[in-house]
Amino acid sequence: LNLLCLPFGAMPMCHGCGGLASQYLFGARTQMSVLLLGLGKMALAVLLGPSLLILLQHFPSPLLAVFLLMSGLELGSTCRDMQPKMEVLVVLL
Repeated sequence: LNLLCLPFGAMPMCHGCGGLASQYLFGARTQMSVLLLGLGKMALAVLLGPSLLILLQHFPSPLLAVFLLMSGLELGSTCRDMQPKMEVLVVLL
């Protein structure tokens, strides 16, 4: 689907809104940031291969939890501007 939509200027759709929210939260503002992130991940996979898996298994879980929390807060921040409280409940569910 990405390859079909790419000629029309579509952004890559390889991950959900949580990934995009965290990328935006941490400074990604253009399509170039998504492209550079993808190229960086591919370069790491090609250069490090199986040794990258060992490195990722030792990545601190609390740090991943903080990233997840920040992404969740960014997604939940859309509730700030909603007036009827029922709309907030629907968004949070």
